[in-house]
Amino acid sequence: MWRLLPLLVATCATAATVPSGINPSSIIPGAFIIEIGTSTLGKRDVGPFQDSPLVVALGNVASAGLSYTLRQTYTDHPDLFHGASINVDVDVSVKELLQVPGITRAWPVRRRERPTSPKTSDGGGTTGPPGNPISAADLLVGRDTFGPHTMTGVDKTHAAGQLGSGVTVCILDTGVDYLNPILGGCFGSGCHVKLGSDLVGDAYDGTNTPVPDADPYTNCDEHGTHVSGIVGALANSYGFSGVAPQASLGMYRASFTLPTRLPTGVGNSISLPALTATLSGGFPDVPYLSVVRFNASSTTSYPVYFTSTDSTINNDGCSPLPANTPNLAKYVTVVQRGGCDFTTKYANVVQFGGKYLIIYNNAAATSQVYVGFSDFSSYATTFDMYGVNFGAPGGNILSTFPLASGGIGVLSGTSMSSPFVAGAAAVIMSARPGLNVQQLKSLLSHSTSLVRTAESSTSAFESVAAQGSGLIQVNLAVALKTVISPIQLILNDSTHLNNMQSLTITNLDTVARVYTLGAHTQAQGLGLYTSASPLSSQVCTFERSLSLLLQNQLLLPAVTPPPVAAAVATVSFTQGTKYKVAPGGSVSVPITIIPPTLSASDAQLYPTYSGWIAITGSPASGSATDNLRVFDTTNVIYGPGAAYPFLYGSSSVQTQAATYPLSQGSTGGLPTLFSRLAMGTPQLTLDLVSGSIDFVGTIPTNDNPSTAKRAVAEPLAPRADRVLYSSVPTLGNVEFITYSARDAFNSGSSAPYTENQVQFDGRYYTANGQGHVVTTGVSYRFLLRALKITGDPTYEDQYESWLSPAFSYTS
Repeated sequence: MWRLLPLLVATCATAATVPSGINPSSIIPGAFIIEIGTSTLGKRDVGPFQDSPLVVALGNVASAGLSYTLRQTYTDHPDLFHGASINVDVDVSVKELLQVPGITRAWPVRRRERPTSPKTSDGGGTTGPPGNPISAADLLVGRDTFGPHTMTGVDKTHAAGQLGSGVTVCILDTGVDYLNPILGGCFGSGCHVKLGSDLVGDAYDGTNTPVPDADPYTNCDEHGTHVSGIVGALANSYGFSGVAPQASLGMYRASFTLPTRLPTGVGNSISLPALTATLSGGFPDVPYLSVVRFNASSTTSYPVYFTSTDSTINNDGCSPLPANTPNLAKYVTVVQRGGCDFTTKYANVVQFGGKYLIIYNNAAATSQVYVGFSDFSSYATTFDMYGVNFGAPGGNILSTFPLASGGIGVLSGTSMSSPFVAGAAAVIMSARPGLNVQQLKSLLSHSTSLVRTAESSTSAFESVAAQGSGLIQVNLAVALKTVISPIQLILNDSTHLNNMQSLTITNLDTVARVYTLGAHTQAQGLGLYTSASPLSSQVCTFERSLSLLLQNQLLLPAVTPPPVAAAVATVSFTQGTKYKVAPGGSVSVPITIIPPTLSASDAQLYPTYSGWIAITGSPASGSATDNLRVFDTTNVIYGPGAAYPFLYGSSSVQTQAATYPLSQGSTGGLPTLFSRLAMGTPQLTLDLVSGSIDFVGTIPTNDNPSTAKRAVAEPLAPRADRVLYSSVPTLGNVEFITYSARDAFNSGSSAPYTENQVQFDGRYYTANGQGHVVTTGVSYRFLLRALKITGDPTYEDQYESWLSPAFSYTS
């Protein structure tokens, strides 16, 4: 469930002023990554660095009068990328670099906040039945009972002796505490963690210069150690191991964060050893789960204290305990699950000295484990219609922690499912040496189990956009002798529909195989938008803000995509047709996907339809996306009067012509453009234009509400009177970004939303890369334009656009 953000609640109830302390730009001034043109180069043409085209291009940078320092070179694989990261003067622009002979592309270096793993979720799910203490020998005799392993067939690969031996898994993360005995206790040759280095150094804080060293050790961040354990933790008394415990590990430390952790053992339905507590008074023994056993001596007993004796309440322990609560240091405190996360209950008990806490379930036990999706899982495809390949366990995963943080602990996130897949790949590569990457990916994709939307066996299957081919089954992937390509059938959007496809089936077995196409399995259709009513000025919640519909103009994607029952396609092929394929041979099978017929109301939700073909489980997906709105024009961040895009200066949102001081030595009072993307865009440009320009944007200008706007909901089709994008008169460029992702709300993050800010100090650049400064007393405007996802960049009608209020400068 999404929580309310205090920022949203406050701004919905107050006047429309932009708060101070707005997040600074993520761009590192003067730092760029440049790519050097090597279209005619092969590996044999590029020798050592001193002989490469990079030297020539860097010489051209110096010849152009641009002073630079080299940050990093990328010359090892010129067939993939040939270039470098450099520092130049902060006044240098991307366009100036692109004028340098030899440089084909350039990007500003951006600082990215490392995602944090959800640690306290209590969504009621489970990673499976409890794990029992295991030894290395136990793994080989079918005693791996760790929940994430039993649901993915890893327990079966372990029982077959397939433990990843001979494979090395290298990890790029926050470092590792290799002194933890579950990770081998040492680093280097002969150790479990045998490779790696520190790419940034202990003093790196994200803003200073990295100082690499040879030691990837860290004890101040759990993430990398936890990830390492998921891949290759050795068998231990806590009942878990890595997916590939005999694989060697490498760690390359690439980031640093201050330590934040949960107390060891706090989690949600995690897979832990089953223990038993004895109660006096004739009560039966109570089974419980814990990372460590509660040890009470034979001469010491602990009374039990219930925070509530009413089992019907749904928020036991979620609020501070009453003032008359006794000192709980000598009690075993019992709290019912539900209503808030475990750490809230834990903190409230600790306030009264509590040391021992038992949380009992708020629902009847079940012998079945339902596999579903965590709330942090991604939905939907990329803007190029590529979707998820498959799923893996990532919620409430028990693994290794640094010894300073208790040695073991629980984290959740896609950061946990990724190393699980890496460990699975190591097991397959060890058992099936010689596979290439595409073959390995195909085996994992086409040996899965499908996941339903609910526990019932009659529930719809989750969309391919959510689960890809399904939950990986590692033992089946090891045994599979067939490779299918492509892994996904990408249909594009409805305007550019690519519904006539073919599958290539390749037989990797040593004997001929006969393949039969079965029935098409449909997945649940999902809408990109929700049909919620427009936001009321009296009610502001995070969910309603994200599902906002303004004047029937769909803007922001839904947090939880709504099901669209009619969004199901059919597949045309001859069921039961048999294809005999010789060892090492292939066969091509034609398939036609027939899109659904949608009502007007369903079509406005831009639904995605998807499914699987039974022989392979190869997914197909398609969506109607031809005219998705790109710019966010809502006021969900800052409230009424500050709808995006807007110009902010002199402590207020600019709604009419304004004048600013032109001071190159000060940033105070300068105009700042705020914008957000509701969808990704192949091209985002901010140009400086004349204040008297004759131009009508698709989004009304703030200082002229009566100005008509151009339609943005019309099909992307040629018109007789089309205006060229290049024919719009501009004075110069302020910002130019390619392939920008949509902005997002980051619940629980220190930065709860993303946006683009451009503070304009009067400098702009013409097409030849020449820098200029505005003239005082002259009226200017900003022209902000974003190319539609499937738009043709040649024509102006393929862009959304906004013209700012006029502004000028004084000396």
